[in-house]
Amino acid sequence: MDYGIKVSEDGFDVKTADDKNLSLKTGFSLLNVCQEGSLTVNETPEVISHNLGYQPQFLVWVDEGSGIKIDGTGLATGMDTFGTAFINTSDLNIYAEDGDGVRYYIFYEPLTTGSSPVIPSTNNIGIKISKDGYDVKTANILQQTFNSEKNSIKIALSDISSHTVNTTYNFLVSHGLNTTPGYLIFFEVDGSGKWWSENEIDTLSGKNVKLNSWTTSSQLVASVTSTASCTVKIKYYVLADPAI
Repeated sequence: MDYGIKVSEDGFDVKTADDKNLSLKTGFSLLNVCQEGSLTVNETPEVISHNLGYQPQFLVWVDEGSGIKIDGTGLATGMDTFGTAFINTSDLNIYAEDGDGVRYYIFYEPLTTGSSPVIPSTNNIGIKISKDGYDVKTANILQQTFNSEKNSIKIALSDISSHTVNTTYNFLVSHGLNTTPGYLIFFEVDGSGKWWSENEIDTLSGKNVKLNSWTTSSQLVASVTSTASCTVKIKYYVLADPAI
């Protein structure tokens, strides 16, 4: 495509930068936030209504204080018992212990097909960038690359790191942010080519590798356990958006 908008990350020439080093590119999607918020769990489940009429993508982090996450905030996913969440066509349901802090994001982007949401403008000024083939004046939020009225999830830093794990190993990543940030993390064992998410157990290597992770105000901690020596590679994304 020889028209559109591209914005590169600091240090990269926008004319030659790979897509992964672009902050914004016409035609690419961002995760646009429909609803976000923080709460203290008073009962289980906590139910947040979204009323989009379809099952949207979401992220949830739980802060259990000095409990299982060791003064950190963990992603509510996988087999972790400290917190979990699911979404349906009307509500986000969050399960955690009473008194835990929760931060959640519900996105417009669907997990399943559904009617496109009608998003009326709330300002007379701003920036909207539509995807290729859509009129920016009529494109709905799912047909837009960027809409300045909506928050979108932003990656502060990401990298891949490999280490030998005998039975335990802690990957420590200093993030330098003035918050306890959200994150996403995945791991691979012995170059298998299969990537697992947090709290899943690797079933290919026979070494029962599991990764448990959390963020603090200074670090992303990825705690790995295994039953035998192996090489574990992690791919992580630390977000600019807070997890609590």
